[in-house]
Amino acid sequence: VDHTEPTTFNVYPNPGNEYINVLIPQRDQQTSIEIIDATGNLVHAIHANSTLSRIETKNWANGIYLIRIKSGEEMYTKNMIVHH
Repeated sequence: VDHTEPTTFNVYPNPGNEYINVLIPQRDQQTSIEIIDATGNLVHAIHANSTLSRIETKNWANGIYLIRIKSGEEMYTKNMIVHH
């Protein structure tokens, strides 16, 4: 199941500069975070070990990125901007 712009996770600051925070209030052991650039390349992937994940973006190119949260059978997506 794919949900766009859910209320189940937040990304801040948006736009991000040196880092972003991904807050996932309800997660399980298999929750993962993937970040994809505008060309479809996976630029970052981690398992969400806590409800708050801080991701460094200072070396990323300016642009729009897709944040994909996978948790079990569900997938959530949001857009974010990196601007230096």
